[in-house]
Amino acid sequence: MKKNRYITLVLLIAMALLAVSCSADFGKNVYYGGISGVVKDKDSGNGVSGVKVYIYTSESERNTAYNKWEENGGIFSDEKCLYKSTTDTNGKWTVSKVVWMSKDGAWGADYDHIPVYIIYFSEDYGCWKEEKIELVSGTSNTNAIESKRENIKETSKLTINFREDNKLIGDEITFTYSYNDGYREIKKNVSTTNGQFIINNLSYVRNESGVDVVISNIKTPNGCWDTSSYSINGESVTGDITINVNEASVTTDINLNRTKYDMGESGISGRITAPRSVVMDSTGKSVEHTLDSLVVEVEINGKVDYVLAGNGNYDSENAGSFSVDFSGLAINEKVEKTTNTTITVKVFKQGTETFTGTPLGSTTLNLDSNYSGKNSVNIFIDSWT
Repeated sequence: MKKNRYITLVLLIAMALLAVSCSADFGKNVYYGGISGVVKDKDSGNGVSGVKVYIYTSESERNTAYNKWEENGGIFSDEKCLYKSTTDTNGKWTVSKVVWMSKDGAWGADYDHIPVYIIYFSEDYGCWKEEKIELVSGTSNTNAIESKRENIKETSKLTINFREDNKLIGDEITFTYSYNDGYREIKKNVSTTNGQFIINNLSYVRNESGVDVVISNIKTPNGCWDTSSYSINGESVTGDITINVNEASVTTDINLNRTKYDMGESGISGRITAPRSVVMDSTGKSVEHTLDSLVVEVEINGKVDYVLAGNGNYDSENAGSFSVDFSGLAINEKVEKTTNTTITVKVFKQGTETFTGTPLGSTTLNLDSNYSGKNSVNIFIDSWT
């Protein structure tokens, strides 16, 4: 019996609470209206795309949300906001329906108005508030709300030149550049093979000091350069490099110190020349011994490589000599910059099984400690034996 009384009491309380809740909205009408607008660049007057628009029916809720945006690294976002939109390519935005309730409409039971409050946000234009807008029910605000805003971003061009003295370095160089654009840290791993890297659109929030771009992890895969210290615009630097960008265009020269020369960069090339008497028969009109496809041997630091010479040529039938060029003999070997190195170049007949006999011709290429491309040789053959 007591149990039934308890259940009855609970039901009565629940019904009473429901009645109170319903009575709060009793006699109120539901109203709704649409709202639209356009955001334009203050300087150009063009529409701005991608601006996020948040609509609030409470000024205090709008202000509370607005006051928190700086705590989020300058980026505004409000997932709880019921009414929001984003500007299109023409800068236009629309919220088709904002709903509210009122007991007595301003113009009878069918029409009412309500103040709404707006927050705009774009990384390029920042975060700002719109003054109170009156929204009329049953309309869609055909007179768009226009908001003009100045772009807060600066865009610069940064050119980085990697040099050896005054010459751009042709070796592959990899590195990392990073900077804070005013909202977040931007970090990218990049590379160059022509000694120059350009960041055409370095975008950051405008400020008096500009933006610091940090260059780190500089590496040269061929191992021919010292990447522990540099010379930046004439000043020695160790470790990471900081470049301050505070103008529309900034150029920085980073000088690397060479430690080795890669003989494979351009290879060994040259010309083989023989007197007419060596390559012609007694009539002087036909080739007895051809220089075509001779074998060129190059030895450096105990490492030997071979290449076939190209096709020979006459300047004329009565030319005093016969010559053939060879090129591109890439030696996968490096020589120390501070060490004198001798390269031996020999020429053998094609078909020689072992190149241990007497060569047809030979020469040496002496590389001093400042070697910078002395890779061309001339070999003269005075006998075919």
